[in-house]
This record gives sequence, C-alpha cells and structure tokens, in this order.
Amino acid sequence: MPAKQVGLSFMFNQYVKVTSYLLAILLDIFILTIHVPNALNAGAPEMRQWAIINILKDTAIVGFALHIAAGAYHQHLHFEDND
Repeated sequence: MPAKQVGLSFMFNQYVKVTSYLLAILLDIFILTIHVPNALNAGAPEMRQWAIINILKDTAIVGFALHIAAGAYHQHLHFEDND
C-alpha cells in the first residue's frame, strides 16, 4: 500500500522529498525487524540466502529513495514566508 502513494507522489511531483524519506524509514524498519532476524535465525541455508538477498534489495531501494529525496530541490515545506 505505501508504494502506491510513493509512486503517485513521484508521478505528480507532489511531496517527493517527504514521501522519499518516509519510504526510506519504512524500508529500514523492514530490514531491521524482518530480514535481519530471518537471516540470523533461519534453519535452512536457502532461507538465510533469501533473507540476505532481501536485505540487499531493500538497502538498494533505500539508497535510491534517499537519492531522489536529496535531488528534490524545490520540494520544501514552507512554514514561513521568508524561507
């Protein structure tokens, strides 16, 4: 579900910086709470391998989300008129 909102945000160029940072935080939570425990506690070697692959995949997506957020120069939240 969150990927749909992020995709729509990117397509319509609205709140790109905010949604990119939120996507990065969400994926970091997935990595730390799902993939790392699976990699450490999986019984079968194949499951450990898949968990490591998922860690690398989500880490790459986090990197691209942060890259997109850093490049969104005109996506500021203006709380004051003199920003």
